[in-house]
Amino acid sequence: MRKNFVLLIVSFLLCMPEVASSKKKNDVPNSEITEVVDASNSQLKFNILTESTAEVINDDSYWSLISATIPAKIKIGDYVFTVTRIGSKAFEKCQNLTSIEIPSSVTSIGNEAFSDCSSLTKIKIPSSVTSIGEGAFFDCKNLTDIELPSSITRIEYGLFEGCKELTSIKIPSNVTTIGGVAFNLCANLKKIEIPSKVTSIGNGAFHGCEKLKNISVDSNNPNYSTMEGVLYNKNKTEIVVVPGSTKGKFTIPSSVTSISKGAFARCKGLKSIEIPSSVTSIGEFAFSNCEGLTNIEIPSSVTSIGDFAFSTCPNLTSIKIPSSVTYIGDWVFSHCYSLTSIEIPSSVTKIGDWAFSHCEGLTDIKIPSSVTSLGDQAFSHCYSLTSIKIPSSVTNLGNSAFEKCTSLTNAEIPSSVDSIKNHVFRYCENLTSIEIPSSVTFIGKEAFEECKNLANLEISSNVKEIGYGAFFNCKNLKIVIDNSKYNIKIGDGAFLECKDVIFTKDSENPAIIEP
Repeated sequence: MRKNFVLLIVSFLLCMPEVASSKKKNDVPNSEITEVVDASNSQLKFNILTESTAEVINDDSYWSLISATIPAKIKIGDYVFTVTRIGSKAFEKCQNLTSIEIPSSVTSIGNEAFSDCSSLTKIKIPSSVTSIGEGAFFDCKNLTDIELPSSITRIEYGLFEGCKELTSIKIPSNVTTIGGVAFNLCANLKKIEIPSKVTSIGNGAFHGCEKLKNISVDSNNPNYSTMEGVLYNKNKTEIVVVPGSTKGKFTIPSSVTSISKGAFARCKGLKSIEIPSSVTSIGEFAFSNCEGLTNIEIPSSVTSIGDFAFSTCPNLTSIKIPSSVTYIGDWVFSHCYSLTSIEIPSSVTKIGDWAFSHCEGLTDIKIPSSVTSLGDQAFSHCYSLTSIKIPSSVTNLGNSAFEKCTSLTNAEIPSSVDSIKNHVFRYCENLTSIEIPSSVTFIGKEAFEECKNLANLEISSNVKEIGYGAFFNCKNLKIVIDNSKYNIKIGDGAFLECKDVIFTKDSENPAIIEP
């Protein structure tokens, strides 16, 4: 009897840990239980990162996804992995996706992870996420609601570019960097608050924010400040961003010495600008796409104008460049369709690529004798330009420099030029006369193609090579080529459809034809 009682006590004690363990397991709240999803049964695809972690990756089957839930843990074979990352371009172009659930196991979202998810209207990012890659929400056209976790320190390049329905967003207090074009073309974004820790704002971060009225800055920020909704550096010597909704006249404060890259870009309602004599530099894209800007006076204090500074100001009719400027950069006045005249000062030594391209209203321009180089396409597509005199100081005539100047009737090439490069006068269909100086040794491909009204031309004995199609379809051209010194290399179709071609040297092989 006593023996049986002892056995009963021992049996009871042996059972106690199991009971306790079972009770503990059953008492765990459902919210703390992480479901392990068999990867083979998931609608999503995964890539193993380490022996314990995995990421969601892109798959062609996602195109039909309307909603998705990313599991915190997945099972592949006999192994369990924690999903810590949404891979680069994982859900790119999932244009039917309207909602997605991201678990707290995820710590990073890759570049362009949700780019072009045009049906996505809102997304909740868990506080576990510490990094979101470049362009992660690029062109999510209908995204209206997103909350960034306080754990992130950077808003990467192009993160919300093209999110045109985004009306507001709170930048977390720990953010130190706002990347270039981060909010570019967020057309409905109305205000932005820059927190105290931001030390860098990239170029074009707020371009195309047409309804942006106010940019405010935390007073403790050591790098930036604001005045009347405009973003400046801390001591207001540089104007950084002017809100896109700015209209009418804008006067730059006298404390400003430089206009930052893209500062006024896409301020479509801006009509006029007053630049003080304190300003010495105008940055790249500074006034690009200012559709309402009609005229501007640049003070003599300005010594540099950046590339694209006034590009695509379609209503700009006149501008005076001060004598303090020595270089007209690439694309500076390109696509200023209404620009009819411009005065280039004698201080300028170089005109950059595409500098006046597509200035369709430009009828006349005087290039000063200080200029030594005309860039590629410098005056291309200036449809109203009737004549051009290139000064003897010019030694470089860029490719396509006057291409498609369809009203150009005559042009003078100086003896300082030794090469007529590719396409220089192509499609100048009303060009009737031009003299190629004896200094020229090379005529590039399609240099005079489709100059249908060019009548007479003589090519000196110094020319060694004529590129293919150089005078193609010059239907009225009678051309005389002095080949007494060289057997000239002539490209295929160089004189095709020309009226008459005469070589001065009478021989069986006056030239070398090269395809």
